[in-house]
Amino acid sequence: MDGLAATRLAAWFGLAVCAGVPSLAALPPVLPAPQAERPQGNEELERLRAMLHRAGADGREAREQAIERLLAVPNANAHRILQDELLKPKDPDGLRRSILAALARHGLAAPERLFGSAPETVRVQIVHGYLVALLPLWSAGGDGESIPSARSALQRLPLRDLESAARSLLASATMEQRHATLLALSDLQQASLAPLLAEQLAAPDEQLRASATAALQRLLYPPEPLRTPEQFQAFWRVHGELRYLDFAELAARRALAAPDNLENVVRQIRREADRELVRTMVERSPGIDWAAVQVR
Repeated sequence: MDGLAATRLAAWFGLAVCAGVPSLAALPPVLPAPQAERPQGNEELERLRAMLHRAGADGREAREQAIERLLAVPNANAHRILQDELLKPKDPDGLRRSILAALARHGLAAPERLFGSAPETVRVQIVHGYLVALLPLWSAGGDGESIPSARSALQRLPLRDLESAARSLLASATMEQRHATLLALSDLQQASLAPLLAEQLAAPDEQLRASATAALQRLLYPPEPLRTPEQFQAFWRVHGELRYLDFAELAARRALAAPDNLENVVRQIRREADRELVRTMVERSPGIDWAAVQVR
């Protein structure tokens, strides 16, 4: 091709581009279809699940890496893998403890950055899953040794998300899960959860109402048990601005004062008994009523 022909060919391509015919460089990259991405995501999750099951001290590093990776995924299915592990009754390699410690660290992040910056609806779903997975710890026969770690993890999750998850459980879960939810919430040392617990004082089930009273007792330490919504409202109007530590301090002060109060009560009873004895002996009567003296 001579120089003139090459010049004309280049000019034609320029006109074609200007006329709206795109060049190869201007074409957008072809994105893979979502169907093609899904198996890859599942394969990655299964690989991380397998890493969680590496046993013994030699597998500790792989387990911890898998936990960190899964916690950073903004997908409820990824977190379900960890939640399934939390539900297992046996924990020979301390996997539950590792998951809870990592969850507590991740919970320090701002809510919008939690779980790989998951959207709020997904984040609430994930928090709901972790609460459900940990409820057996607060059920009869649960692993009580893991409760402190579970409490630390739940305490650091967004309170609104946790409250939303708990409200859903208290409305529709099994009765055993509802009892465990009340007990778990009362253990979180968050006084602002008290109104949610108090809602169950009006529950139709008598045992659930009793559990709500016990949960409020553990959380707020009221001088008298709160058995009805009206009793709670009266108590909350006076003390609703206090923190958990304030309630604990008030309870401790009452406990310290209790021996003095008891001693005063005993003194008063003895004084009244002495008065009655003297009155019985000095009252005019045909004879001393020794039966009355003996009773007093």
